[in-house]
Amino acid sequence: MAELVPDSSVVSAFMLREEQWENIAAKIGAARWVVPGPLLRFEVCNAIRKRRSTPAEVQIELMREVWSAPALELPTDSWLPTALDLSVRHGTSFTDSCFIAVASVRNLPLWTLDQRQADAARAAGVSVELS
Repeated sequence: MAELVPDSSVVSAFMLREEQWENIAAKIGAARWVVPGPLLRFEVCNAIRKRRSTPAEVQIELMREVWSAPALELPTDSWLPTALDLSVRHGTSFTDSCFIAVASVRNLPLWTLDQRQADAARAAGVSVELS
């Protein structure tokens, strides 16, 4: 099974059926997600919660799907120093740098819809998809 590092913009777009969600589903649906601890799950649940037009019962179901998604949550020790360094060097948020760091240490592509994060990832030598 292929592995990739999806950030919260990609998984949120997929879960909330936003623009490009079908393309995203085709790509990330068959892959194992490699993520920085539970960060992805918290961020996607936050994006779901912000979608005020989605009824609460639907939000709960989507959140359950997020927490049950098969993902390899890497231990903090394996990516934390790299994330801090990337955040300082590239001026990205620490959160964005966590995803870039996981992609970097695992030599996997970062999947993001966030152009600034994609630019920082490329500057750090990480391949980027979907941006």
